[in-house]
Amino acid sequence: MASGGRVVLALSGDADLGTVWQLRDLANEFIATGHVDLVIDLNGVEFIDSSGIGVLIRTQARARRAGGSLRVVRARPRTLRLFELTGLTSAFDIHPDTAAALRTAPPRSAALCPRCAGLCSPRTRCR
Repeated sequence: MASGGRVVLALSGDADLGTVWQLRDLANEFIATGHVDLVIDLNGVEFIDSSGIGVLIRTQARARRAGGSLRVVRARPRTLRLFELTGLTSAFDIHPDTAAALRTAPPRSAALCPRCAGLCSPRTRCR
């Protein structure tokens, strides 16, 4: 779904090794066609593993390299807890719902972090 120039990808089911290629391919297609501001809604995700997290990280890096951004919407406490345990709450722009993610202006940075090519947060560059 596109909203105000941003693309919202609402996921459901499991985001694991068997399914995340679909998200990767779809996000890559949007970025390649100039839709670089993405919102990924995890409300419907029952389970996410390291391959799912990896796709989110790589998608964020691609969007940033293209001059865009990635916002994550989480609803389930379990999903937020995973982001907290892995230290990714500071790497992702996380919102409680899609409306909040769409209200927020896309973060723009003049340059990508030289150490990780944009995988860290614009607020907390790699040290």
